[in-house]
Amino acid sequence: MTFSYVKEALNRSQNPINCICERRSREAIQKNPAISIFFWIASRARPPARKCQFLTAIWLTWLLCGLAMSLLQPFPATAQDIAVGKKYPLSITGRDGAVKQFMVEHAVTEAEHNQGLMYRTSLPDAGGMIFLYRQPQRVQFWMKNTVIPLDIIFIAAGGKIISIHENAQPLDLTPIASGGAVMAVLELAGGTVARFRITIGDEVRY
Repeated sequence: MTFSYVKEALNRSQNPINCICERRSREAIQKNPAISIFFWIASRARPPARKCQFLTAIWLTWLLCGLAMSLLQPFPATAQDIAVGKKYPLSITGRDGAVKQFMVEHAVTEAEHNQGLMYRTSLPDAGGMIFLYRQPQRVQFWMKNTVIPLDIIFIAAGGKIISIHENAQPLDLTPIASGGAVMAVLELAGGTVARFRITIGDEVRY
């Protein structure tokens, strides 16, 4: 079907209402040519006096269907949509020999790295997430879509902590650099580093 059917149906009357209908019809068909079949049927199924009203009704129906389909598209992830992953034991040993125990999620794939702890509204006191890399590399983190403060711990090959950023602020897009090549990055709830007296040089086992 082509626009010629619609043009044929509308050209018989040149009053302002029909002109508006024709303009709207052209815009609709440019977006979806398949809709022309409905106008073609309408032009032959209704008396001329009611033609414009019926064509407008069809156009509005098509528009509402498009709106409904757009509303069915998935919305951005929320806290309720985020599934908590499996937790693994992790320990941090201080220079004084004191050991702090945690249970953390592992982020291994690129998708898991990108998601991180975004949209989480809370973390357990001894919970968190560790980002694992295949080889040592410099990295930068930020707090996009992260709504809770975090302590970010950068861990070199061998498990030694080389840098710590405490209380990274929610939604802050400022890059947080590792300060060196790392094999892992540990994110804990804000305030955890101070509470457990975690310092640069402590060793992390996971």
